[in-house]
Amino acid sequence: MKQLKRLAVHIVLLAVAAGWAFVESDPAKDASKPLAPGEVQIWKGKPDQVSVVRYTAKRKVVSLEQKKDAEGAYFLGKIEPVEGADAAEEAKADDKKPKGHPKSKPKPVEPAVFVSVRNGKKIIDKLASLRAKRLVGEVAEDRQEEFGLDKPDGTLSVTVAGKTHEIIVGKATPGSGNRYVRDS
Repeated sequence: MKQLKRLAVHIVLLAVAAGWAFVESDPAKDASKPLAPGEVQIWKGKPDQVSVVRYTAKRKVVSLEQKKDAEGAYFLGKIEPVEGADAAEEAKADDKKPKGHPKSKPKPVEPAVFVSVRNGKKIIDKLASLRAKRLVGEVAEDRQEEFGLDKPDGTLSVTVAGKTHEIIVGKATPGSGNRYVRDS
């Protein structure tokens, strides 16, 4: 009987914690919150003002376009290969292999089209009004490599209320899973 009571207490605590996490993770609430100390507003908008999100990486371009019909908003996604990227990636992979080692080719990027509702909405909600945790300031040319901005991982562009905003995505920050970015 004691074990059942202990289990019930833990279940109640889990439910309370899950409920609190759900309430605190509301993206609309984040956009209206005042900036935290050190935080920087990169751009501001509302989710229904976002028309296109595009991430351009070394080998592919992923885009998400907001559409509306009688049922509400949905998002049309596309994955497209970058012209000539596979050939450049193969050459780079071949250079890194020791002599006599079997050469493996990277899997080619296959074009795709998809439709999303829930996940697309989550992405749009997060990107409509973008904030940075802190401002590093101007990064000198000789320090670009330190932040991964000399050879960026990609470029993110978001069109909000007809204006396109673009950031360059660099390395992951130490220990946090965040990224260094630079406003282009």
